[in-house]
Amino acid sequence: MSNVRKLLSSAAGKISRDARTSKNDETSSEDDQCPAKRAKASDGLATVPKIEPNETFAGTLKSFLEADVAGDFKLTPWVEKIMTVAVDRKKLEAKMKVFPDEEKKTIMSIFNKIWKRGEAPDKDDVRVLSPGEFAAVWNGARADNKDTPDAHPLIPTFLKRCLPGKPLVGNGTVLTCATALLLELSSVIDDFCQLVQRMYRRKFDCCVIVENYETQLDILSDEFVADCSEEMKSIFRWVNGTGEGIHKSRVNYALSIGGESGSGKTHAALHCINLLKEKRKDDGLEYLNIYIKLAGSLEYTLPDGCIKVYYGEDTNEGKAARRVVEKYKLKTAKAVDNQMQDKATDENDLSTLRSLRVCLCFDFLCKEIQRITGCSSLWGSKKFKRVHIILDEAAVCPWVYRSVNQVYKDAMYIPALFSQKTAFGEYFAVICCSTANETLFENLLSTQGIFYPVIMCPCDAVYTKMLDSGVGMSETVKKMVGLFKRNAFFWKLVENRRCGVFAAKLIRETVVHMIPESLSIETNLEDQSEEVPTFFSEADMESITSIAGFIVCVVVAQYKMSNGGKNFNTQKMRQLAATTIRTLLCCPQESLPTFSLIKDPDVIQTGMLGVITTPVKVGSNDKELLISVSAAQLVMAATNYGGRSLLTVNASGGSFEVFSAALFSLYLDGYSRSYYEAGKYEESTISAFLQSVSATTLVPSIVMVKHKNVSPVMFAKHQIAGGGYLETALLELKRLVEHSAESAFVIVNCRGANYADLMAKSGDVLYLLQCKASRVNPTLKTADELLKMGFSVVVQPCPDKTKTPIETNPSTDAVNTTKSLLSALDCTTAVPVFVCTEPKSPGVKDKLTSAVQTRHAKGFGWDGPAALLFVGRSIEQSTIISV
Repeated sequence: MSNVRKLLSSAAGKISRDARTSKNDETSSEDDQCPAKRAKASDGLATVPKIEPNETFAGTLKSFLEADVAGDFKLTPWVEKIMTVAVDRKKLEAKMKVFPDEEKKTIMSIFNKIWKRGEAPDKDDVRVLSPGEFAAVWNGARADNKDTPDAHPLIPTFLKRCLPGKPLVGNGTVLTCATALLLELSSVIDDFCQLVQRMYRRKFDCCVIVENYETQLDILSDEFVADCSEEMKSIFRWVNGTGEGIHKSRVNYALSIGGESGSGKTHAALHCINLLKEKRKDDGLEYLNIYIKLAGSLEYTLPDGCIKVYYGEDTNEGKAARRVVEKYKLKTAKAVDNQMQDKATDENDLSTLRSLRVCLCFDFLCKEIQRITGCSSLWGSKKFKRVHIILDEAAVCPWVYRSVNQVYKDAMYIPALFSQKTAFGEYFAVICCSTANETLFENLLSTQGIFYPVIMCPCDAVYTKMLDSGVGMSETVKKMVGLFKRNAFFWKLVENRRCGVFAAKLIRETVVHMIPESLSIETNLEDQSEEVPTFFSEADMESITSIAGFIVCVVVAQYKMSNGGKNFNTQKMRQLAATTIRTLLCCPQESLPTFSLIKDPDVIQTGMLGVITTPVKVGSNDKELLISVSAAQLVMAATNYGGRSLLTVNASGGSFEVFSAALFSLYLDGYSRSYYEAGKYEESTISAFLQSVSATTLVPSIVMVKHKNVSPVMFAKHQIAGGGYLETALLELKRLVEHSAESAFVIVNCRGANYADLMAKSGDVLYLLQCKASRVNPTLKTADELLKMGFSVVVQPCPDKTKTPIETNPSTDAVNTTKSLLSALDCTTAVPVFVCTEPKSPGVKDKLTSAVQTRHAKGFGWDGPAALLFVGRSIEQSTIISV
């Protein structure tokens, strides 16, 4: 290698000293290289393009064409390795006889970059040599350089013979890069496997073919946590071939992984190779991941002469394929797939169409691999032991998904075609990752059979294990970080694996340095009981919760920029989340099997809904269908209602109160008339609205939910309760209503107020909410809380007893406070609502529900049980279906 560097340096030295000053003699660490920043021309500094340590042909070409030839252009390891092989090899051979038109254009773009204009007639009379001529010119320049190195510097001699009579730019590293690109296009430098082994990624401990690592895979965390969830166990069984009934079935060579955006499906797919029992650590050069991100607009045109290539000369299969192409006038792979779904298609043609579709998919995948790597030959002298073809967002391209999941028959399936028609892998498998659910996967299949998709469910093990495996933290800091989960926003957000990664990295890299370590802690701060004994003051505890809120804000922003909904603005995301959640909450059980939103493109893109079916019992055709919105998705949707200052703890209210306010705003927003076209808004009563989220059974009401939109959560400056500040608050509320009469909104009361924690207005209805949080089991004195809000309490007797209901009246101050609020907000009805964390014990939950159900609130237009909302879990609807 040192001789090659010397030779290149000497050759470049004949052109200018730029080659010596800009030479990249350092070996880059494959994932730690920092991309250089582009300097402004006005700064008078050199333009330095981004450097990807393991760039392929495509990445190097892009950097080369964007470079300033007068600047400090640095050679990448890819260029140096190409030139090493070219210089060491005695004779180069041509890759092909003629260049395709596209490659001719690429060669001209390279020539235009190194051709120094202005010193010769500016005419494009340049002839692009054939591949054989390029190889011959290099071999001749190599021989002359060996005999007379001073008279024939290798690289200038080669390029001047390729561009006769044209002056070249005076930057040696630019010319060296151009030479490498031209030789890679024209000559056999090394085989496919040797080329791909340069794309080894330590993060995944295998070679990875990917078009743009920086934008497509670098967002994944460096650490991979193989948590003990059921979905990871299922993936392990598939990788190692131990799953029941998978021999010679679809799932033997194709795995579908779905889940919400950020659920960890792509990361799991990329690490499937590392789950192999026989794979040893650091033998990654023997394994390969091919990552291809699909687009819904993908159209693959039938190539000219493809029938002959796919089926051979004058074969029966080829004749049948040509016949169906002409019969149905098929021009694209998508058209072939659509024809198969068309009920009017002749059943005798389906087998031929299926064969043609899989051949087109194989052809498409091969060309994508060739395009990304820049290597036209898919041959290797030493094959990879196992190759995983990972198709990201496969569900957006149904014809590809159906092709790779084709039922096993003869040799017409993707891995078999790769084994037969290429020579770079001993074993091939396909993994389809999609922001999709199980039902969507099944609906995509054109032929049913054994099918075991894996749906990634919420799990906070990634967050926990990343923190445990990170830099050392003192016991004080560990315990304070443990308290972050007392923040309701934070607690559920980190169950999304990607959010858990973002949060863990933020804590390790930044937040740990914000927390003092000087305190001596002897108590157990992670105690989950209602009263946590702590050495910290109330202000310290508020600071801890505020830090958790800061993390939530950052993580949600990072998530939104990295998932499928990044192109949606905040208003679009609010509308999509609110209307989807309302539709799911209000969907009758009998309508769940045909729930249309699970196929909605926008809902699929954001990964908002999860759909899972599980057998009711062994041998039965009945399955339970579960459609859900995860708790993490609810948190991210709720953060849209924070306005300019989303704070999860506030000078006015505590973290759970703010969380409840944002969540209730989300529920209200599903009824915003502005989201629906004229005539398509479904009217709803307040009892129907609350019943969709309440654990108690509510009395019917004729009062309607009426608002055009929902404003961000607001915070009271002073306590809203009987007292000196009430009159001031009432005046402010009147002005608020005058300015936004058609808007609904939620106000967080100041802590310590002897009244409701939250007040929400929608139309002429005032909702009074009391919030009770506990990580174990919330306690609620139902009667006392209702009396505090001005309602009379009527205790209902047990069904088997004939006692007269007991009624207790509230204080005059409480009644007057509610009356004053109704007047100020122009409302006629007040509704009591309790918001509690989900109890861990089902028995406690039932007892709490019964306590609220049997204590009716009476007054202000309401007569019946209060609504009871349990938060902190996913929204779920389920039913039994027969398959």
